[in-house]
Amino acid sequence: MKRDRRSTAANNKRAASKVAPRLYLTCLATAKDTTQLANLGITHVVSAIEAAPTFSSTYPLRTLHISVSDYDGEDILSHLPSTTSFIRGALAESPKNRVLVRPSSDCARLYTSACPFFFFTDFTRN
Repeated sequence: MKRDRRSTAANNKRAASKVAPRLYLTCLATAKDTTQLANLGITHVVSAIEAAPTFSSTYPLRTLHISVSDYDGEDILSHLPSTTSFIRGALAESPKNRVLVRPSSDCARLYTSACPFFFFTDFTRN
């Protein structure tokens, strides 16, 4: 079955990808969709983009914004302790908490923010 490209382009949303229990990756449009956040049970969002994103005030959400520019010389590694701490704290706080990690456009930032969490913790053994 073919997807309707117009509706996909108009919505500019992608389904969040579950990369581990209670940890998801997605795009900006999906991260701002309160229906999708609620369906996934998202309680925390990590964003790695230059300008701080805005989220609906009607949906309770804790956020961590890492201000990074979209150029090769950006020092993303210096932010790993804070992103890892935020994700670890969110998941440890309650078994109901779920974290969404997302960038604006550069997917490399998204993975750079989330993947070290697995290396610096024993999360994958749980």
